[in-house]
Amino acid sequence: MKKIILILVIISAVITLYFFVQRQSDHTDHKDHQDAQEISHYTCPMHPQIKSDKPGECPICHMTLVPVYKEPIKQDKSSSIPQGSQGVLIPTDRQQLIGITQATVERKTINHSLKTVGSIAYDPDLAIAIREYLEIPENIPDLKKSALMRLKIMGLSDPEIKKLNKNNLKDFYLPEKGQKAWAYATLYEKEISQIHPGTKAIIHYLGNQTLEGIVRSIEPVVDMNSRTVKARIEIPHLPKELSAGGFVDIEINIPYENVLVIPREALVHTGDATLVFVIHEGKHFEPRTISNYQEAGDFAVVHEGLVEGDVVASTGTFLIDSESKLKASLDSLDGHAH
Repeated sequence: MKKIILILVIISAVITLYFFVQRQSDHTDHKDHQDAQEISHYTCPMHPQIKSDKPGECPICHMTLVPVYKEPIKQDKSSSIPQGSQGVLIPTDRQQLIGITQATVERKTINHSLKTVGSIAYDPDLAIAIREYLEIPENIPDLKKSALMRLKIMGLSDPEIKKLNKNNLKDFYLPEKGQKAWAYATLYEKEISQIHPGTKAIIHYLGNQTLEGIVRSIEPVVDMNSRTVKARIEIPHLPKELSAGGFVDIEINIPYENVLVIPREALVHTGDATLVFVIHEGKHFEPRTISNYQEAGDFAVVHEGLVEGDVVASTGTFLIDSESKLKASLDSLDGHAH
C-alpha cells in the first residue's frame, strides 16, 4: 500500500514539474518574441496622448492599450512616403485577424472596356466654324490662323482639317442615312489619357444593335462645368434607325500590353494622394505614393512607383492606413516633446 502511494506521489510530482517547465518555456518564448519586436511603449488607439511603459487600460475610454514597437520599418530608399503616413509593423497573427491579404505586382496584358454615353453628330456650331475656315482666303493669314485654332479647340485633328472641303460639310452638321457619320462620346477628365485616335469603339443602339467605329479625335479643352470632353468617333455608315442627335451607348476598348498591374482594391485614396502598402518580410508595411496609374476594371495599371515582384496589401488597407496615420501622429508628438 505504501509503495502504491509513493508511486502516485512521484507521478503527481512529475506531472506538476512538466507543466511548470512548459509554462516557463511559453513565458520565455513570449518574452523573447516581445523583446525581438522591441516594444517602445503602450498607447490608446483613440487617445494617442496616453502613453504607458506597461500594458493596461486607457484612463479615458478604458480601451486596452496597444503596443508601439521600436523595430524599424524597412523601406525602399527611393520610394516616397506620403505626408502624414508612416511605415508600420503588423505581426502575421494580427494580419489574419483583421483580414489582410496580399498580391504580387505582375506584368501582363489586359483589356479594359470603358462604357459611356454619346450622341449621333448634330453640331451646327462646328459646321459654321468649318464653313468660316474654308471661306477665309489664304492671303489673310491671321484670320485663317484664328479660324484654324478654333477648329482645333472644338476637337478636330490636323488630319481631319486637311481633308475638309465644302462637300463634306454636311457630315458634321446633318449626316445622311447610309453615309459616313460621327458619334460624340462623353469622357471624364481621368479617362482622357486612356484613349487615343485610332482606338476602336462599339456603338450600341436599340437594345441589341451595334456599330463599329474608330476614335478620330478628342477635344483638347475640358468643359469647366461638367469636367468632360467629347471624343469624335467615325461611323462607316449611319443606319436608318438612327437620327442626328439621337442618344447611344458607347463602349471603347482599351488594350494595355505588357504593363504592371495590381488589384484595384490595393489603392488607398487619402484625398491628397493615392498610395499602396508595400510588404517587406511579410510584416513590414511601407506606404508608397502612386501618382501615375490608371484604373482598368478590377485592376490598376501602375506606370511608376512599383516594380515587378513587389508585394502589396490588397485587402485590409483601410485599417493599415489608419494605423499608419496613428503612428505618424505619435512620432510627431514625440518629436514635439523633444
